[in-house]
Amino acid sequence: MAESKTTISLCVPSPDEWEYRQKLYLDYDSTIHNAPYGDNGIDGVWFMSEEWLRGMFENLQNKSPANGQDWYAYILADGEPVGEVMIMPRNDNLVSIVIHAEQRGKGYAEIALRLLCEKAFDEFEMPYLIDEFPPERVKAERLFTKVGFVRENNQVLRLTRESFKDFSK
Repeated sequence: MAESKTTISLCVPSPDEWEYRQKLYLDYDSTIHNAPYGDNGIDGVWFMSEEWLRGMFENLQNKSPANGQDWYAYILADGEPVGEVMIMPRNDNLVSIVIHAEQRGKGYAEIALRLLCEKAFDEFEMPYLIDEFPPERVKAERLFTKVGFVRENNQVLRLTRESFKDFSK
C-alpha cells in the first residue's frame, strides 16, 4: 500500500500543467512498457511539444467517458504528480495507468487504479473497462487482477461494474 499518511488522488490537469506529462514520457524507465511505440518505434519514449500538450489538455477539460470522450488525470501523491491514468471509451473502454519509474513500489498504482475504476463505474456509469497487455508483464498482471480484472485472452483483461462492486466489498 501507499506510504503511510500519503494521500493519493486523481486530478484533471489544466492546460498550464503540461510539463509533468512531457517529463513522464521522456523518461525511458517510465515508458519502456510501451515499446515498440513512441517516436522512434523502439522504446516507448515520446517527445510531446508544449504546444501539442497544451492543446491536448485544453481538449480534455470537462470531458466525460459517459459521453464517449476520453478522460485523463494525473495521479497525485500528497498533491504532487507521480503518474497518470486515462479512460478511452473510443477504444473499447481501454484504461491506461503509468507511474513514474522513481515512484514505483510505493503502492500508488493500486490505489490510483481503484480510484479510476470507482470514477468509471460510479460517476461515468461505464459498464466495463479493459486493458491490453500480454501475461508476461507480471507486475501489471498482478496489479490488475488485485483490483478485479480477469484475463479474457492473451492480450485483454476486463472488469465489469458488477464484478468490481462485488470484488470491492
